[in-house]
Amino acid sequence: MASNSHDSRVRKYFVLGFGVAIAAGLVLGIYLPANAGTAPAWLVFPVLLVLMGGVMLAGLPWWRALDDVQRQGQTHSWYWGSMLAGLCVIMWLIATTGRHSDMSLGAAYLFIAQGIGFALVWTIWRLRGRGASE
Repeated sequence: MASNSHDSRVRKYFVLGFGVAIAAGLVLGIYLPANAGTAPAWLVFPVLLVLMGGVMLAGLPWWRALDDVQRQGQTHSWYWGSMLAGLCVIMWLIATTGRHSDMSLGAAYLFIAQGIGFALVWTIWRLRGRGASE
């Protein structure tokens, strides 16, 4: 197998993106305060957003190296797999901690934010005319 094959490029970019995500997690674990109130949120939040953006950018070469079938598999798996798993976690938290617990509300807020993010990205995708041609 040639070192520049499609599969080797996909693997290389996957390792790169995953490595950046692990490095970001380590940086957060070392430098981010473990308790709320020890650092101002107005300072911590932008730093976290920049770090998250770096992780997302590190995954772009991998995404671009995928062919259409692989992309469809990834989007299908992420949508159905993550939605099902997220709903199961929310239902478990509600059943074990109650619907007004901090855990249940936090999970619900995360799920709502995911829905809003999905709607925004889908709307942009649709307005760019992608839906009709794909």
